[in-house]
Amino acid sequence: GPLCYRQVCRSLWESRKYRYWWVLGDPNAAEKPHIYHAPLASQQAFKITQSFNGKFSHTAQPNQYAIDIAMPVGTYIGAARAGTVIWVKDDYHMGGKNKYFLDKANYIKVLHDDGTYAGYYHILIGSALVKPGDHVEIGDRLAMSGSSGYSTGPHLHFAIFKNKRFSRKSIPFLLYNSDGVSFTPEAGMYISRPNSDT
Repeated sequence: GPLCYRQVCRSLWESRKYRYWWVLGDPNAAEKPHIYHAPLASQQAFKITQSFNGKFSHTAQPNQYAIDIAMPVGTYIGAARAGTVIWVKDDYHMGGKNKYFLDKANYIKVLHDDGTYAGYYHILIGSALVKPGDHVEIGDRLAMSGSSGYSTGPHLHFAIFKNKRFSRKSIPFLLYNSDGVSFTPEAGMYISRPNSDT
């Protein structure tokens, strides 16, 4: 009867479950390459060891358009573009070339005004100098380089991402060289910050 019906309805209502997901960034963000400063805090030069479509770990999204920059542990990393810090993880101490470490890298993510965001990965445990909500300008120190997570040695993994139909997609970008001229980063190149802000 009605009482039984009400009990069934209440039971169904109380046992309801929700599923949801979200992806950071603006899906309408422009995909044309933006020109970035090298993600360094000084004008010292460092070598790109893997670039776009790199055969070791940049063969597919979301790492397809990323670069790896070899640098000693403890090197200061600088903001490549102005933005707002949205995520900081610097609590993991180990790294290695084992799939166990794939989701263990420490990182900082900075949201840009066009809805894209930069990821700075493999930072040293406890080295973050910023927190979520902080505004950063080009060259501001973010953290120190390390080798946390899936890594064969000390380096910075750097990529620009956008929201692509509820998935994270890395996108191509350009860098300024030391003379302020833009170029596409390629493995084997040495990069440094421009001599002046461009």
